[in-house]
Amino acid sequence: PIIASRGCPYQCTFCSNPAMWTTKWLARSPIDVIDEMEQYITDYSIDNFDFYDLTAIVNRKWIIEFCNLIIERKMKMTWQLPSGTRSEAIDSEVSKLLYQSGCKNLSFSPESGSVAVLKDIKKKIEPKKMLKAMKSCIDNNMIVKTNIILGFPNEKLINVIQSYIFIVKMAVIGVHETGIWTFSAYPGSEIYNDLLR
Repeated sequence: PIIASRGCPYQCTFCSNPAMWTTKWLARSPIDVIDEMEQYITDYSIDNFDFYDLTAIVNRKWIIEFCNLIIERKMKMTWQLPSGTRSEAIDSEVSKLLYQSGCKNLSFSPESGSVAVLKDIKKKIEPKKMLKAMKSCIDNNMIVKTNIILGFPNEKLINVIQSYIFIVKMAVIGVHETGIWTFSAYPGSEIYNDLLR
């Protein structure tokens, strides 16, 4: 396990990050992270890294530099993002670099397929754009997993149906696995505080 950044610039209401870390996203320099990885490879014969950043891919320039450094240094290892990432910085160019640099597996967290629910939970994503990012990763031979949450406060049956339709769309484009989770209010999250009130 390794961490390249801390925090998240977003304000999802089900997440406790804004209360814990504020909305500041701080990333280490790509060179610093790569140097650390090379040290682990040398000292411990590590051949795989799991990045447990809260929001790993936020800055397109950062992830491109990171991938290019791995490729330039010919590092023999794999790496992945098992805890979920954003999709805004991922396009066909980034997807190709991710795979070439050894990223074989990543998770996206759309949380819902309902635009109304996404707005309510302040999850600032566009489902169509996220599907496009997922497809570009799949087209570049990565294993793609996703996370959906059902049972948000104010969620209606129609919203659940919209999420199921979105799950079908993800399956059609080739998503390998979707975890469907029951909503749980995390202490410190906006939703938790609203429910307490």
